Amino acid sequence: MDNKTLFWDFDGTLVYCHHLWSGSMWRAITDEPAGEEITLEQVRPLMQRGYPWDLPDLDSSHLSTPEKWWGFMERHFYQTACTLGLPHDAAERVSRSVKRYLLTPHFYHLYPDTLSVLEECRRLGWKNHLLSNNYPELPAMVEKLGLLPYLDGMTVSALAGKEKPHPQLFQIARKDAGFPEVAIMIGDNPKADVEGGQAAGMKTILVHRDVESQADAVCPTLAEIPKALEKILSR
Repeated sequence: MDNKTLFWDFDGTLVYCHHLWSGSMWRAITDEPAGEEITLEQVRPLMQRGYPWDLPDLDSSHLSTPEKWWGFMERHFYQTACTLGLPHDAAERVSRSVKRYLLTPHFYHLYPDTLSVLEECRRLGWKNHLLSNNYPELPAMVEKLGLLPYLDGMTVSALAGKEKPHPQLFQIARKDAGFPEVAIMIGDNPKADVEGGQAAGMKTILVHRDVESQADAVCPTLAEIPKALEKILSR
């Protein structure tokens, strides 16, 4: 079967970041004199929610441009800074500077087996398609990290106006990928990737997570994915 595609999540699947969102928020806060004593541990609980993928029905179609998307996030950053005690003027500066840290490639790291596995999957006849809940600039970040040559396409929630596990985002991704006959979702999130993928009619692989899920296969490392794919196709 020639028309088969792997849909890959980004953060936690192909790359890892050490507390990317809360860490970026913390760095922006500690740039301010009023926030120098605030710790990452204080910031993290406040950054667990508040993203477009937390919206009711996972519909972010009203955030249809990068300006609107970042405007939504900046309101969240501002409220978080105020909750941590920063004065309003400092909180406003923080809300605008978090983005700079989020878009710094230095904070992203490829897993040791990321590129070799993407290459191996291509050798086995699969197309690689990125499917991520993420910010509008993700395509540029993917290129900066050296992933672009290993991908055949990508679908990013901030550009599509839907969020995993909303079934419409998976439909958009299938269309972007040319409606493959065989589609497998690979990710580290049991709800967004596994439940979302299965609800969209995909087989699923959970990676890098030792948690209960209904995934068709569980792979502690990416290097185990080619064998898992073989087993899934043989069923």
